[in-house]
Amino acid sequence: MPLAKPARSPRARKRWYLSCVAPPRPPDPPPSAFVHRFRVASDDIDALGHAGNVSWVGWVNGVAEAHSRHVGLGPERYRELGVIWVVRRHEVDYLIEALEGDYL
Repeated sequence: MPLAKPARSPRARKRWYLSCVAPPRPPDPPPSAFVHRFRVASDDIDALGHAGNVSWVGWVNGVAEAHSRHVGLGPERYRELGVIWVVRRHEVDYLIEALEGDYL
């Protein structure tokens, strides 16, 4: 049986995609894991109707900063130590689009 054509709205298109190729649900993180959730805002949406590359890179940076603070290395501590971390390289594998209102 052939698959139906995907719907036109981004959210309906995502539901259609997930119904055809449901990715396996990742396991729950261990209780001690750092978890940082956020919602995709309208400002994150690009001309293609989903979160743009610049937003993804910004989110990765924000999560890294939040984790650093979580382990006691906020900006003040870095100043005391006289060091700072930088991103020398990044690589992102986009598995599925993120739409406005999605929680990541």
